[in-house]
Amino acid sequence: MDILSVNKSYVLVSDYRVDLSNRAYRYGDGFFETMHANGCEVQFFDDHFARMQLAATFLHMQLPDYLTADFLKKQIAGLLTRLKLFQGARVKASFIRKGEGYYIPSSLDCDVIIEASYLGKGFYELDEKPLIIGVDEVHPKPQAEYLKVKS
Repeated sequence: MDILSVNKSYVLVSDYRVDLSNRAYRYGDGFFETMHANGCEVQFFDDHFARMQLAATFLHMQLPDYLTADFLKKQIAGLLTRLKLFQGARVKASFIRKGEGYYIPSSLDCDVIIEASYLGKGFYELDEKPLIIGVDEVHPKPQAEYLKVKS
């Protein structure tokens, strides 16, 4: 049974609908954060939560008042428990702007949708095959603020 967390509730994926007039659907007005969970805890949660707050501020989106770090941790743990994902889970939190509007959004509020899936491996594994890495000095990454937002 596939379940999502939508705002404060858990719903079946088959019961979730996006309003086609929603700015998130029409214009991609929102952002997401992908996280790794082991057990019922997200790895590096504080870093992820800080990036979510930064993205919301940058996009002028108002996160719900109830969305504290503790609430989000509990909501994710509840979702992982319902899905029986206790090892190696991918958790994706999407923040989609509510309301309509063509050039200017009619609302700064957003919905929070959390989904989770199994990664296929439970524990971190060390690959025996060596990996060769380097630094690309020919193509430097631009330092624009919008590049910090996963959208």
